[in-house]
Amino acid sequence: MTFLYTNVYGQLDVPRKQWRFGLLAGRPVAGKIFEGANTESASGLVAGLDLSYDFEKVKSRASIHFQPAFVTFKMTKETGQKNSQYYIKQQWKWEAIHLPLSFRYTLPTGIVRPFLELGFNFRFRTALAVSASGTNCGIAGCIPVSSSQSVQNIADKDKLGILAGAGVEIDAGKVTIPLTIRLVDGIAKKRYDDPASPTTYSNLKTKLIQVTAGVTL
Repeated sequence: MTFLYTNVYGQLDVPRKQWRFGLLAGRPVAGKIFEGANTESASGLVAGLDLSYDFEKVKSRASIHFQPAFVTFKMTKETGQKNSQYYIKQQWKWEAIHLPLSFRYTLPTGIVRPFLELGFNFRFRTALAVSASGTNCGIAGCIPVSSSQSVQNIADKDKLGILAGAGVEIDAGKVTIPLTIRLVDGIAKKRYDDPASPTTYSNLKTKLIQVTAGVTL
């Protein structure tokens, strides 16, 4: 038992460089577009860098992370029933550069170390588009619905957000593998002005839950 304790927990005392560099990749798994809507399944891509500074030269405790990443987010919203008189399927997609800065605290538990993180996210959206398809039937008959448009320049951009996450760091030889699940939510509300109905507004406030894995040197 003494040997096991020394072998596992003693690794925490091994000095290492305080500045570190890594890569990360993953995808959104859930989120929402509209303020007040339910969080539903989503898809997309997350690919970025991980630049970090450890406040102590050990594999645990406090650190700060800057993780610039390219993020895509896709969601589908369905209204009505398929093969009925009214059915509309909307597909939303946005792309953005995320610049999150977070504080992380890692527990000193050996080779596998859980952590919690909290911080701010700066989002620079580069694209936002919506497409719709389906059928709308009335007294005069059925009208097929088919449209696609970019609303990048119509919808306000919510640049500032907050993030909170949890995960584990796993030592694998000379590298560390962080596995993270993270909530990213905008602070400001976005509003979308529908050109076809200028008096109708819908709140847009993107929130996403993403999972990522990385390699840190």
